[in-house]
Parts: sequence; C-alpha cells; structure tokens
Amino acid sequence: MLARDLDTPAFPPAQPHPSPDEVTDADFLVGASMAGAIRTRPIMGRVREPGRGVAWMRMDGEVVLGVPASPFVKACLFADFGNGVGSATHAHEWSYANLDINIHFFRMPRGAWLLLDSFTEGAGNGHALTQTLFADAEGVYAKGTQTIFVAPGQPIDGPP
Repeated sequence: MLARDLDTPAFPPAQPHPSPDEVTDADFLVGASMAGAIRTRPIMGRVREPGRGVAWMRMDGEVVLGVPASPFVKACLFADFGNGVGSATHAHEWSYANLDINIHFFRMPRGAWLLLDSFTEGAGNGHALTQTLFADAEGVYAKGTQTIFVAPGQPIDGPP
C-alpha cells in the first residue's frame, strides 16, 4: 500500500525499553540465530517458553549474497520471530506456526539494533494472535500481528 507523505504532528507510541547499549548479548533465540548471523540482547522472556518476550535483535549477515540488508529488510525478517519471542506455550508441548504476518509501519526503521516486544493470546480453539511492537534506538517504528495455528507439539529432540 502506498500512502502520501506529508508533514504532520508526530504522536509516536511510548518506547519504555532500555537502549541496546544498556543490554548485553545473550543466546535468546535458542538455536534460531540463522547460523550466528543474528545477535540478541534479551530484556524479558525466552524463546520456546511461554510469556511476553522483549529482545533487541541485530542481523550482521546478508539475505542476498553481496548485498547488505537494509533496516527495512531486517525488520521484515524479524517480524517472523514475534510468535517465538512472545510465545504462549512451551515449544515441546505445542507448536505455534504463523499463518500470516502483518506489519504497520509508522516510519522506516533505522540503525543496526531492532527491538521486538511480543506476546500471544488465544481462546483455546486452535488459533491465536501474536502482537508485536517494533522499535529501534530512536523509538517505535511499527506494530504488527501474526495469526498463529496452534497444534500438539513434537519433542524438540524427537523426530520431525
């Protein structure tokens, strides 16, 4: 969707999170770091465990060989992580694959570190909704959702 660009008053959502410089690197993604290309600085939660998750993410790898990924490309890639960052169930008990991803940008993201603040809610009927707030060091740049298909899980170390 294209929209006009016009100078108007700004009314951005609050950014209550510490800056990426105030948080240390840790293995937040539990094996989903794209061969080490994604670094994380978690603030709250843990992937594959239920509850709200908040983490700064940085991708130093390339999506297309020889082409540096823009912050916009990285933001779109990270949008796929919302349901894992803010999962509602233990991954070994339930799977929670996303059916769609929606991102509503207030502005384009800037900088190397991008934050996801995600949580998932559902009514116990086989689907759920993950909601994510996206921010960079300058503040919130987008909000998004993922429709989640919930099904019995597979043991993490078991057969596919």
